[in-house]
Amino acid sequence: MIQQDIFLEKTVKRIVPKQAERVTKVTLVTAVICLALLFFHPVFLIGSVLFFILYAYDVNNLHIEYDYSYTNGEIDIVKVINGSRRKKLITFEQDDIEIMASPENEELKRYLNGQIKKIDCVSHEKGRKNYAMVVKKSENQGKVMILWEPGDEIAEMLKRFESSKVYL
Repeated sequence: MIQQDIFLEKTVKRIVPKQAERVTKVTLVTAVICLALLFFHPVFLIGSVLFFILYAYDVNNLHIEYDYSYTNGEIDIVKVINGSRRKKLITFEQDDIEIMASPENEELKRYLNGQIKKIDCVSHEKGRKNYAMVVKKSENQGKVMILWEPGDEIAEMLKRFESSKVYL
């Protein structure tokens, strides 16, 4: 019998919050004002340079995506910033899952009372089906709660192998 590798992948694009867009616009307007005031006093050069740098930083960090990949029982969650920089958030085995359910699930709510680290990896788009998952990181690192949108394929795969822990 030939055993095949299982690989599933899903990408979720995070919606840019309105407040973040406003802050970016205010930063740009302030930089332009400082640049205009430069004709009156040279000290405004410092302000305009600082605000343009802040504006560039804001623009480069607004566009965020999350890549979820499932490979033979191993799950990787990666944060992609501005389409180029990748930051690995967490990697774990499906056996490390304690529970996966919708955030309103009563069984999951008992984990919310304790001091547990949370990783938010959802798009925040209305109408999207997202799940909360509690994972054991390692013996000495404790547990972490992950909010994510795995999609139907990955969720069904986890349900198939961890049916007592996954509530779809």
